[in-house]
Amino acid sequence: MMKRKIQLRIALPVFFAILVAITAVLIFLVNYMFSLSSMNKVSQDYIGNVATLVLEKTLNHLAPASKLANMDASLLDPARTDKDYVSNFDQTTMKQLSIYPQVTQVYFGDKQGNFRLNTREQDGSIAGQIITRLKDDEAARDTVNIALKMPKVTEEDKFNISKLITPIISTISIVRDQEGAVTGSDKTFDYVYDPRLRPWFKAAEEKKATVWTPAYLFSSSGKHFASGKLGITASSPVIGKKIFSDITGVIGVDITLLELSNFIGSLKIGKTGRAFIVNSNGQVIALSNYKDVIVTDEKGMPKLANISQTKDVAALESYNLLAKTTDDQKRVLDFNTPRFSSFKSGDLNYIGYFLPIPEELGLNWYIGIVVPEDDFIGDIRRNLVLSILISAMALVIVLLLSMRLSKGITQPLASLTKEALSIREFHVDGSLGLQTRFRELHEMATAFDSMKAGLRSFRKFVPADLVRTLVQSGEEAALGGRRERITVYFSDIVGFTSIAEQMSAEALIPHLGEYISLQSDVIQDGSGTVDKYIGDAVMAFWNAPALVEHHALRACEAALEVQSKLEEQRKQWKQQGLPIFYARIGIETGEVVVGNMGSAKRLNYTVIGDTVNQASRLESLGKYYKVSILIGEVAYSEASSGIEARLLDKVILMGKRKSIYVYELLSLKGELSDDVRRFKEIYEAGMQAYFARRWQEAEELFIQSQEMRPKDHASALMLERCRSFELHPPASDWDGAFVPESK
Repeated sequence: MMKRKIQLRIALPVFFAILVAITAVLIFLVNYMFSLSSMNKVSQDYIGNVATLVLEKTLNHLAPASKLANMDASLLDPARTDKDYVSNFDQTTMKQLSIYPQVTQVYFGDKQGNFRLNTREQDGSIAGQIITRLKDDEAARDTVNIALKMPKVTEEDKFNISKLITPIISTISIVRDQEGAVTGSDKTFDYVYDPRLRPWFKAAEEKKATVWTPAYLFSSSGKHFASGKLGITASSPVIGKKIFSDITGVIGVDITLLELSNFIGSLKIGKTGRAFIVNSNGQVIALSNYKDVIVTDEKGMPKLANISQTKDVAALESYNLLAKTTDDQKRVLDFNTPRFSSFKSGDLNYIGYFLPIPEELGLNWYIGIVVPEDDFIGDIRRNLVLSILISAMALVIVLLLSMRLSKGITQPLASLTKEALSIREFHVDGSLGLQTRFRELHEMATAFDSMKAGLRSFRKFVPADLVRTLVQSGEEAALGGRRERITVYFSDIVGFTSIAEQMSAEALIPHLGEYISLQSDVIQDGSGTVDKYIGDAVMAFWNAPALVEHHALRACEAALEVQSKLEEQRKQWKQQGLPIFYARIGIETGEVVVGNMGSAKRLNYTVIGDTVNQASRLESLGKYYKVSILIGEVAYSEASSGIEARLLDKVILMGKRKSIYVYELLSLKGELSDDVRRFKEIYEAGMQAYFARRWQEAEELFIQSQEMRPKDHASALMLERCRSFELHPPASDWDGAFVPESK
């Protein structure tokens, strides 16, 4: 009598009840973990609040620039050039520079290339610059473009530039004292500047709204404190007063990155934490040490450093944790919500935090913060070691209690795992016969046996290799295919229609099944995949779904074995009084699309392509030459090292323009008799003479081959062709190819 099965759902709770009883004495450890979790939450809240504060201060730091750009653009009338209006513009922008210390320059450029700037110098005074376009036709612009590309190192270089641009551009620098009064001016002859080409002008003109530029190098005239430095610009288009949709110029307001870095460096985060600002591409915008923000390019010009070029390894690692790799192998940030990360850098564990700056600014900036965990939870971490020791003692006790129970579970599971791996390899014969006291495991073993029985039935309907691949992958079959180089095999029964008419369906089906089973067994034993049965026809292929080395040779071996076994089987059929089946086979190798075809609900694993058509037509063409196995020139080329075949003809198959050589497969290499070999050599010599238009020589050779094998229909066909061509030679462009009248 079978013993009562224990339910796993009851056994496991009993086991865990014992575990909980032991764990009760370790409640203090749970309290510790809650404390640690709370501390982590507090630290994250603190970092988040600091990041929010940094964001607010950063926005407050930037806000005046965009507001000033928008306000100045709305008030400016570029059509006015009177001294009072210009003076008012200068006074307004000078006052703005004095009120907002983070703003370094305010300027205006118009569509004609004129430019007016007021900038704060290092000593706090306000300097100015006026650029006037004397000419702005196409020739003048071309001259300016030439000057922009000229070297400007030596005095001779500067002189050469000045000769070009003096008739086109007038540049005047205005000097003021601390009170803003003009104390002098200086005319520059070699300074080439076109506001229309600068990032701030282009961005505002394109967007037709107040925008922020990415960080860029401010144009350097060698006179202004902000010139030659990296910074960002808030620029706003100036709309014409007469035609309101027409942009007449652009106002720009500059902030240098030095100001941002000084602000970031002033923040205190924990004991040793720090903040920084990067853009989405990893370029550093602001860092406590401004020198790490700037590097030089190959021309010695300053540019933004990438975070990988800074000395702050923790900041780099926190960036890399949240960055993703683009198609061109760059690491970028791409998210719009705050992100935390935990990582180890050197000997310290860190908490990282990135907060994106609002998208409406268009800057793609992120505020980053890195803080060592020990700044918050150092004391708690030291107590963790003691807690781990206590937990280890409890674990030993739990293990001793669980060993006996786990043995009763793991041994049957190991058997089931082994059985699952066996099924994964599609070994589905036999029964598991698992003995266990657990009901769930017993039911699982029974389910395994049922599944194996179902798979044994399933593999009778689809290719075994395909079933094995599906079972091993664990994926559901879906529509799709891929290009593969395979060898396709087609076979058909000679005269099947007349045979079928003479037999009843009850007698024909088992007789045909015996024939098809013989072919299928040979194909599958030879690593081939039986694709489908089309009445009496069998289609198969090699090298899919599993790869098969020398697949063309494998297909030829299978074809020869099929013919050999059929010859033996015909003796039995004759004794049984059954109709005798003769098979005609066609084989070709080439690229096809192989995969799951059909609909989403009903799939058929098959192949499609020109190679399939060629193999089918080769099989049909065998009827014309009355040969049993006909192979194409690609299959022959790939299998020639292992087979003996006769060059039968050169043909153009239906639907094709290019001719191919076709071969009769005779035997495997080394198995050809001397008589057959001599026959093959004479026939092929006849073909060479035939292709060379030596008709009489070819006739003599084909007569010899026909005498050696009187039933060889191909020799008779070629002899007839030679005699016909001797009387009526083919056209001069004839290449020896024959065009069959049917497929």
